[in-house]
Amino acid sequence: MRAGRCSLTSNMVPVYATATGKAWLATFEPDEAMRKVVKNGGFRDADKYGPNVLRSVEALLREVRRTAQRGYGTATSEAEPGVNAFAVAIRTGANGSALGTVSVAGPSVRMTEGRVQELVPLLRRCASELANVWPSRDWPAQAAAGAALAVPLASVGDVHRRAPAGTERRGRR
Repeated sequence: MRAGRCSLTSNMVPVYATATGKAWLATFEPDEAMRKVVKNGGFRDADKYGPNVLRSVEALLREVRRTAQRGYGTATSEAEPGVNAFAVAIRTGANGSALGTVSVAGPSVRMTEGRVQELVPLLRRCASELANVWPSRDWPAQAAAGAALAVPLASVGDVHRRAPAGTERRGRR
Protein backbone atom coordinates (compact mmCIF):
# COMPACT_ATOMS: atom_id res chain seq x y z
CA MET A 1 0.00 0.00 0.00
CA ARG A 2 1.35 3.45 -0.90
CA ALA A 3 1.51 6.13 1.77
CA GLY A 4 -1.58 8.32 1.86
CA ARG A 5 -3.97 5.58 0.74
CA CYS A 6 -6.62 4.17 3.05
CA SER A 7 -6.74 0.49 3.81
CA LEU A 8 -9.92 -1.08 2.49
CA THR A 9 -9.20 -4.25 4.43
CA SER A 10 -9.51 -2.71 7.88
CA ASN A 11 -12.33 -0.84 9.52
CA MET A 12 -10.07 0.53 12.24
CA VAL A 13 -9.45 4.27 12.04
CA PRO A 14 -7.74 6.24 14.82
CA VAL A 15 -9.93 8.64 16.80
CA TYR A 16 -7.91 11.67 15.71
CA ALA A 17 -8.93 11.04 12.07
CA THR A 18 -12.69 10.94 12.65
CA ALA A 19 -15.44 13.36 13.58
CA THR A 20 -16.78 10.84 16.09
CA GLY A 21 -13.35 10.47 17.67
CA LYS A 22 -12.91 14.22 18.02
CA ALA A 23 -16.42 14.62 19.47
CA TRP A 24 -15.61 11.89 22.01
CA LEU A 25 -12.15 13.29 22.84
CA ALA A 26 -13.70 16.73 23.42
CA THR A 27 -15.69 15.31 26.35
CA PHE A 28 -12.44 14.82 28.31
CA GLU A 29 -10.05 17.34 29.77
CA PRO A 30 -7.51 18.17 26.99
CA ASP A 31 -4.57 16.47 28.74
CA GLU A 32 -6.59 13.29 29.28
CA ALA A 33 -7.72 13.27 25.63
CA MET A 34 -4.13 13.57 24.41
CA ARG A 35 -2.99 10.78 26.76
CA LYS A 36 -5.63 8.49 25.24
CA VAL A 37 -4.36 9.19 21.71
CA VAL A 38 -0.69 8.78 22.61
CA LYS A 39 -1.42 5.59 24.59
CA ASN A 40 -3.05 4.08 21.51
CA GLY A 41 -0.20 4.69 19.09
CA GLY A 42 -0.33 8.42 18.55
CA PHE A 43 0.10 9.57 14.95
CA ARG A 44 2.44 6.84 13.70
CA ASP A 45 0.02 5.67 10.98
CA ALA A 46 -1.27 9.09 9.92
CA ASP A 47 0.03 8.62 6.36
CA LYS A 48 -2.49 5.81 5.83
CA TYR A 49 -5.42 8.21 5.96
CA GLY A 50 -6.73 11.24 4.08
CA PRO A 51 -4.69 14.28 3.07
CA ASN A 52 -6.05 16.51 5.87
CA VAL A 53 -5.54 14.09 8.76
CA LEU A 54 -4.03 15.63 11.87
CA ARG A 55 -0.40 14.71 12.40
CA SER A 56 0.58 16.09 15.80
CA VAL A 57 -0.58 16.40 19.39
CA GLU A 58 -0.54 20.20 19.05
CA ALA A 59 -2.86 20.15 16.02
CA LEU A 60 -5.20 17.66 17.69
CA LEU A 61 -5.25 19.69 20.90
CA ARG A 62 -6.32 22.79 18.93
CA GLU A 63 -9.01 20.78 17.12
CA VAL A 64 -10.34 19.15 20.29
CA ARG A 65 -10.65 22.58 21.92
CA ARG A 66 -12.51 23.90 18.84
CA THR A 67 -14.73 20.83 18.90
CA ALA A 68 -15.60 21.37 22.57
CA GLN A 69 -16.31 25.04 21.90
CA ARG A 70 -18.65 24.52 18.93
CA GLY A 71 -20.22 21.32 20.28
CA TYR A 72 -19.48 18.97 17.38
CA GLY A 73 -16.50 17.29 15.76
CA THR A 74 -15.57 17.47 12.09
CA ALA A 75 -13.37 15.51 9.72
CA THR A 76 -12.70 16.86 6.24
CA SER A 77 -10.88 14.33 4.04
CA GLU A 78 -9.20 12.95 7.15
CA ALA A 79 -10.29 9.33 7.65
CA GLU A 80 -10.40 8.95 3.88
CA PRO A 81 -9.99 11.32 0.95
CA GLY A 82 -13.14 12.97 -0.34
CA VAL A 83 -15.29 12.18 2.69
CA ASN A 84 -16.46 14.79 5.18
CA ALA A 85 -18.19 14.04 8.48
CA PHE A 86 -19.43 15.68 11.62
CA ALA A 87 -20.44 14.19 14.96
CA VAL A 88 -22.01 15.05 18.28
CA ALA A 89 -21.35 13.28 21.58
CA ILE A 90 -24.28 11.61 23.31
CA ARG A 91 -23.89 12.74 26.92
CA THR A 92 -25.45 12.09 30.31
CA GLY A 93 -26.26 15.78 30.66
CA ALA A 94 -24.93 19.09 29.40
CA ASN A 95 -21.39 18.27 30.53
CA GLY A 96 -21.76 14.64 31.59
CA SER A 97 -19.91 11.53 30.50
CA ALA A 98 -20.00 10.56 26.85
CA LEU A 99 -22.25 7.58 26.22
CA GLY A 100 -21.37 7.42 22.54
CA THR A 101 -21.52 9.59 19.44
CA VAL A 102 -23.82 10.08 16.50
CA SER A 103 -22.50 11.23 13.13
CA VAL A 104 -23.28 11.98 9.52
CA ALA A 105 -20.75 11.49 6.71
CA GLY A 106 -20.83 11.89 2.98
CA PRO A 107 -18.90 12.84 -0.13
CA SER A 108 -17.23 16.22 0.28
CA VAL A 109 -19.04 17.60 -2.77
CA ARG A 110 -22.36 17.05 -0.95
CA MET A 111 -21.29 17.42 2.69
CA THR A 112 -20.38 21.09 2.45
CA GLU A 113 -20.05 23.52 5.35
CA GLY A 114 -23.53 24.85 4.53
CA ARG A 115 -25.01 21.35 4.64
CA VAL A 116 -23.25 20.65 7.93
CA GLN A 117 -24.81 23.81 9.41
CA GLU A 118 -28.24 22.62 8.27
CA LEU A 119 -27.77 19.17 9.82
CA VAL A 120 -26.03 20.06 13.10
CA PRO A 121 -29.29 20.98 14.89
CA LEU A 122 -30.84 17.66 13.81
CA LEU A 123 -27.81 15.74 15.00
CA ARG A 124 -27.82 17.57 18.34
CA ARG A 125 -31.50 16.74 18.77
CA CYS A 126 -30.81 13.11 17.88
CA ALA A 127 -27.99 12.93 20.46
CA SER A 128 -30.25 14.48 23.10
CA GLU A 129 -33.07 12.03 22.37
CA LEU A 130 -30.68 9.08 22.48
CA ALA A 131 -29.31 10.26 25.83
CA ASN A 132 -32.86 10.38 27.19
CA VAL A 133 -33.63 6.78 26.20
CA TRP A 134 -30.20 5.28 26.92
CA PRO A 135 -30.39 2.06 28.99
CA SER A 136 -30.07 2.54 32.72
CA ARG A 137 -27.02 0.29 32.96
CA ASP A 138 -23.70 1.77 34.05
CA TRP A 139 -22.80 3.11 30.59
CA PRO A 140 -20.96 6.25 31.79
CA ALA A 141 -18.35 4.17 33.62
CA GLN A 142 -17.93 1.88 30.62
CA ALA A 143 -17.70 4.84 28.23
CA ALA A 144 -15.10 6.53 30.42
CA ALA A 145 -13.11 3.29 30.34
CA GLY A 146 -13.21 3.38 26.53
CA ALA A 147 -15.64 0.51 25.95
CA ALA A 148 -17.11 0.25 22.46
CA LEU A 149 -20.73 1.38 22.52
CA ALA A 150 -23.25 1.23 19.71
CA VAL A 151 -26.90 2.11 19.23
CA PRO A 152 -29.17 1.66 16.22
CA LEU A 153 -29.62 4.96 14.38
CA ALA A 154 -31.67 6.14 11.44
CA SER A 155 -29.87 6.03 8.13
CA VAL A 156 -28.28 9.15 6.68
CA GLY A 157 -30.92 8.99 3.94
CA ASP A 158 -33.66 9.37 6.55
CA VAL A 159 -31.95 12.45 7.96
CA HIS A 160 -31.35 13.80 4.45
CA ARG A 161 -35.02 13.54 3.49
CA ARG A 162 -36.44 14.95 6.73
CA ALA A 163 -37.99 18.40 6.33
CA PRO A 164 -36.90 21.14 8.73
CA ALA A 165 -39.13 21.42 11.82
CA GLY A 166 -42.33 23.30 11.16
CA THR A 167 -42.21 22.87 7.37
CA GLU A 168 -43.81 19.43 7.14
CA ARG A 169 -46.90 19.21 4.96
CA ARG A 170 -49.96 18.23 6.90
CA GLY A 171 -53.10 16.51 5.68
CA ARG A 172 -51.74 15.23 2.36
CA ARG A 173 -54.00 12.82 0.53
